[in-house]
Amino acid sequence: MKISSKPIRTYHKLSKQQLEIYAKELLEHYKDGQRLRHELMERNQQLARRVQELGALNKLFQGHLDRYFAMVESNLGVVEVLQSLAKESAEALGNPGSRSTPEATDAHADGAEEKSGKQRA
Repeated sequence: MKISSKPIRTYHKLSKQQLEIYAKELLEHYKDGQRLRHELMERNQQLARRVQELGALNKLFQGHLDRYFAMVESNLGVVEVLQSLAKESAEALGNPGSRSTPEATDAHADGAEEKSGKQRA
């Protein structure tokens, strides 16, 4: 085993000037580390607030969706009742085939188009 002939550098052999440079650099690195830790803590707090805000917005949105779907379901029930009332009214007036629903209106318009097409031919 061969031992290196290079001299071992120890703090005792360093000059005072070199020690001051190392101390200054060490202090700068320490301050940079402290600053970076502080920035990291601030960013983590900002992210935590953002997560909380997004959670609140999601809860609000889910509530709106729940109310919207409940309203749609309720409106479908109202439409069904109105359609049955329209049908009953038409039957009571003696027009059993007439219905004032979009399907009936579309069917009536399709029939009228077919008649006008036959008359042109």
